[in-house]
Amino acid sequence: HWYIKDFFSNDYQRYFKCISPEDLNPDLVYDENRSAIRLTRDTCVKFPFLEKVVQFFQKPENVSFIEQLSEPGLLKDCYVRVDYTLDHPGYELKPHLDRHSKLFTLQIYLPETEEDWGTELYNEDMKLCSTVPFLRNCGWFTFPQRDNKDKWHGVTRPITRDRYSVLVNYMLKPETLNEVVGDDRPDG
Repeated sequence: HWYIKDFFSNDYQRYFKCISPEDLNPDLVYDENRSAIRLTRDTCVKFPFLEKVVQFFQKPENVSFIEQLSEPGLLKDCYVRVDYTLDHPGYELKPHLDRHSKLFTLQIYLPETEEDWGTELYNEDMKLCSTVPFLRNCGWFTFPQRDNKDKWHGVTRPITRDRYSVLVNYMLKPETLNEVVGDDRPDG
């Protein structure tokens, strides 16, 4: 796992505030205490700044930079999935592994104030190693399938106020998923 800070410009942090909870879709995610907006063509028309977020992660030089942290060519059969998420009071996520189809996961927090709701990172023995500080414009990323080591993570402290973040995944393209057998993990 890696930590990251100062990811979005001040302008982009303000732009994300333009997305209201009514714009989010509670049916998009598997948890009743989470809503999200997936960055699709339609959402990029409604919120044009989102297209630039997607394009940033599609740029070959940025993909190459990310791959340098893992392995060259890792993301060649992937597409980028970006969600703006809102975790509602009561949300918690038991420690879990990401689906096999996720080759890269990045989460950037966008809170108004610091809270104790950062993602908890565990080792293969399920021992809590650290908690990512839940700070504005900071976050973490990982390569869930790297090194054949389990990358357990979760949020076990139930949140008491809305928790906003941006989640970015490089996902295996659907046509390559037939190689992944038995992946019945929730889309976490």
